[in-house]
Amino acid sequence: MSSRGEFWALVKHDLKGQKNRKVQLSRQWRLAYAVGVALVIVIVTTYAAVQTHIDLMDVWLFSFVLAFMTFGVATRMMMNEWKNGTSGWWLTLPVSRTHLVGAKFVASFIRNVGNIAIVYVCVGLLGLYTMLLQDQWSSHLVTAYLLNGLKWDALLVLVSPILIACGILFGALRESRLKPAIPLLWVVYGLFWWMLSSHHGHYLHIDQSTADHAFSAPASICVPIFASWVLAYGVIRFSSYLLDRQLAL
Repeated sequence: MSSRGEFWALVKHDLKGQKNRKVQLSRQWRLAYAVGVALVIVIVTTYAAVQTHIDLMDVWLFSFVLAFMTFGVATRMMMNEWKNGTSGWWLTLPVSRTHLVGAKFVASFIRNVGNIAIVYVCVGLLGLYTMLLQDQWSSHLVTAYLLNGLKWDALLVLVSPILIACGILFGALRESRLKPAIPLLWVVYGLFWWMLSSHHGHYLHIDQSTADHAFSAPASICVPIFASWVLAYGVIRFSSYLLDRQLAL
């Protein structure tokens, strides 16, 4: 098998997902939970739409939560090899550590895009349902609402590489001799959010025009996004180094 074929075989392996042997739900139970959650969301949306006016354009700000999900998915995909007892097999494969980590990165990115697409469909349908309840239905509003969501999700996809790389780094640190440095990383992370939330939250302020401005002035967003991609590559290479030279055996 060629090196390219080996790489995509690893990606396929990671995309299959590895179930936790301690907790396994049958398909019927998973379906029941999904239906139950969907009913609760519909009931809450119906009540909110009837009782108050909902600004549909602001609904897409919920997508910001997916940034944390992206980090978590990458971390879990990395740590699953140890949780499921496959780390020995995984690390002894005749491929470089960079290929191993790179496959995790690509699989996490693909899964992240899938999650964003699912959330887009769900939030989109809830928004259209709300329009009907509030008698706001019009072709112009529907188009604006769905396009606004697409812009937000496109931004999430563009910034996801650095989030995925950081999630993989966290997973690699957990199994390396540098594990004691993890609390320090959380301190840096906390300081980063503290700096953003300073000045009365000016840097965290998001309004409806943010996505429109980003796409109408691409030069203002291309440079930081490209810089985040370069940084993501560096983080991936460092994660490969941890598995190659700093692994706690």
